[in-house]
Amino acid sequence: MSGALASGQRVAVVGAGLAGVCTAWELAQRGCAVTVFERSGSIAERASFAGAAVTLPAAPGLLPAQPKSSLAWRWQQWRANRQGSGGFPAAWTALSLAGLETLASLRRELSLEDESHPGLLVLAASSSEHKALEAHASAWAELGVAATWLNAESARRLEPGLARDAKLAGALAVAAAGAGNGRLFAQALRGHAQRAGVNFRFHTTVEGLAGGTPVQLRHRYDPPPEPATGVRQRRDAADTLSAPPGEQVEDFEAVVLCAGSEGLRLAGLTTPMALWRELSVTLPLRVLEAHPELGPQSAVIDAARGCAIARIGQRVRVAGRHALVSASERAPGPEDFELLHRALQAWFPGSGQHAQAVHWHGVRAVVPDGAPLLGRTAQTGIWLHNAATDWGWGFACGAAAYLADSIVGRTSAVDAAALDVQRLR
Repeated sequence: MSGALASGQRVAVVGAGLAGVCTAWELAQRGCAVTVFERSGSIAERASFAGAAVTLPAAPGLLPAQPKSSLAWRWQQWRANRQGSGGFPAAWTALSLAGLETLASLRRELSLEDESHPGLLVLAASSSEHKALEAHASAWAELGVAATWLNAESARRLEPGLARDAKLAGALAVAAAGAGNGRLFAQALRGHAQRAGVNFRFHTTVEGLAGGTPVQLRHRYDPPPEPATGVRQRRDAADTLSAPPGEQVEDFEAVVLCAGSEGLRLAGLTTPMALWRELSVTLPLRVLEAHPELGPQSAVIDAARGCAIARIGQRVRVAGRHALVSASERAPGPEDFELLHRALQAWFPGSGQHAQAVHWHGVRAVVPDGAPLLGRTAQTGIWLHNAATDWGWGFACGAAAYLADSIVGRTSAVDAAALDVQRLR
C-alpha cells in the first residue's frame, strides 16, 4: 500500500480510552513508536469509564430507536439512507466478531483480568418481543453469528436469579457475547503497551493538527496543581516523563484520533454529528448464603427498556441510552437513572445495594447513518477511530487491529471499507 509506514516510524494516538489504548497496542505490535496523548490524568476516564459492561456481535435493530431525536436529526438520518450510506454494514458485524476473537486472545495470552463472564441473553417479556427477537436471530445468522432461542425455563436455568414473577416468553442466547469491565481491560492492556514501548502523556491536550509529511501536532501540557499542604500529589507513573508545561509542537508520521467528538473536530470533519448520552448505574451485589443466585451470572439485555445488565466481579452494572443532547445541556439528575434501577429490580429483585449505587453519564458522537467512522481522513497522515457501538466495547479491539494494519500497509483479514470516513464526504 502506498504511504505505508516503516518499522519504528512515530505515530501519535489522541485519547487514552478503550479505542486509544487498543490502537496504541496494535500499532506497537507492528513496530511503530507510539505516543498517546490524553488530557485526563489516567486511562479510560471519560467515555470508556463506566459504559455498558457487555461485549457482543453487532447486529441491526437490537435496541429500540432513539425516542428523543429531533425532527432535524431524523431528516439527516433519512437523507443518509437515501444517499446509500445508511443501512447496517456487514463489515460492522465482521469487525465485531474479529474484535471478540482478539479480545479473547489478549485475555488468554497476556493473562488480562477484566471481571469477564461468558454468555449473554436477550430477554423477551412478551410474544411480540419474541417475534422481534426471531427476526434478530435471523439477521444475526445471515451475518454469521449463532444465536439460540430458549424457552423461559431454559433461560432461567442459565440465569437462576431472574425474577420468578417477571413475565418471560423466552430469551435469545448468544454464546459469542459476554460481560466484562472495559475500563479494567484498558488499564491492564496499558501496562503491556508501556512494556512494548508505548509512551503515555497525561494532562496533555492536543490543540491542533496540520496534516502532511510529517503531521504537525500542537499540544499543551498542564501539570495538575500541587496540594496546598506542600505534599507532592501522586501522579500517574507514565505522566509525560517530565515534559515541560505549556504549548509544544511535535512531528509524527501518522496521527490516530480516538477522542470521540473532539477527534472529529481535530480532523476537520464537517459532517452532521450528534451527541448521544449514555447512562449507567453500578452497585454492589448482595451476598446472601441462602440465595447465592442473586443477580446476573453474566449479562442480559432488556431490549424493550433499551438497557443492558451485566455482572462485573461482585458488582452489577445497568447501562442504557438516554437521549440526543447538546453539549450545553444539564447533567442528568437522579430521575434520569430511575429507569435503570427499575430494570434491575424487575429482572433481578433484591440483588443490588441501590443505596450504594454509583451513577455515571457520558456522551459519544454519532453520525446520521449510525455506523462507525474508521480510516484515513482527507488530511494526509491523519486517521480516525470513532467506532463506539451500542453495547459491544470488544469492537474496539477489532477496529484497532484493522486500523493498525491499514496504517502500516498490511492487508487486514476484514474488509471494513464500508465504514471508511470518506463515505460521508
